[in-house]
Amino acid sequence: MAGSRYVLFEIPFANNISFFDRMIDNLRRNGFYPIIAHPERYDIVRENPKIVEEWHRRGIYIQCNYESISGKYGKESEEILKLLLNHRLVDFLGSDVHRPGGYIRIRYSIEKIKRIIDDNYFEVLSNGNQEKVLKNEKIEIEDCEEIRKMIFGKYK
Repeated sequence: MAGSRYVLFEIPFANNISFFDRMIDNLRRNGFYPIIAHPERYDIVRENPKIVEEWHRRGIYIQCNYESISGKYGKESEEILKLLLNHRLVDFLGSDVHRPGGYIRIRYSIEKIKRIIDDNYFEVLSNGNQEKVLKNEKIEIEDCEEIRKMIFGKYK
C-alpha cells in the first residue's frame, strides 16, 4: 500500500482459509505487515470472534468497514464490529468503496462509531494509522481486552 511494507488483503468469506497461516508467515518473514480487510464480514469470525484476538496478537492488523456499523452487511457484521471496537481490536476503519457513490451513509456510521469508542481511538483508526502506512512507519499493536464467550454462545 502506497509503497509501504503494509499489505491489505481479504480472505474467503466462507471458512476455507487453510492457506492463511502459511501466507501470513511468508509475509511477515519477508518484512511485510499484513492487514486483514473487513473481518466482521467473514463466516470464520462470525462463528468465533476470538480468532481476531489471536490474529491481533500475532501482529496482524485489522481494518473494518465504517458502514458495517450501520447494518449494511447485516446485523451479524454490525454486532461483530461493535465487539471488536469495544475490545480495541480494530487498527483501521475503511470504506471498501470500489466505485463512486458507494457510501451514502458514512456520516451516520461515523456518528454511531463515535458513540462506541472515544475520540482519540476514532482518530487513530480513521487517520493516525493511515498516516503511518503512508510514511511506512511501524504501527505498534496495542493490548486488547479479551473477548469472552458467555452463556448461550454469545460473545462479550
